[in-house]
Amino acid sequence: MSNLLRFFFFISLFSLVMISCSSEIDYREQWVGTYEGTKSNRSFEDTMFITDVSFEVVIDLDSEDGLIVNGINFPISEDGTFGPDFLDGGGNNYELSISGDELRLSSFGSIPEGIVLPCFIKATKQ
Repeated sequence: MSNLLRFFFFISLFSLVMISCSSEIDYREQWVGTYEGTKSNRSFEDTMFITDVSFEVVIDLDSEDGLIVNGINFPISEDGTFGPDFLDGGGNNYELSISGDELRLSSFGSIPEGIVLPCFIKATKQ
């Protein structure tokens, strides 16, 4: 009888472990989707010199923190931010912030002669 009790105890314990391991939620899933908004070379508040943009945000399945935003792979924190920082030694300095359904992405790239080319994208998840 004690062997049968041990068997049920083992099965119950194993079931609990399997359920708890399989229910982990990837924090990046909340930001996946299509975003639509505007792009400006002046500021986030610019309403005159803007271009409409639409892009996908997807999870980089090859990393634990990668989120692909507008074709760029960002190591994003659990609070939805990155930067300001450079990616992979590139020439652009990025800053990304996602709060709820609102996304803001800024980048500052430099070209020779010290000229800086800014880009400001603000978008909403659709």
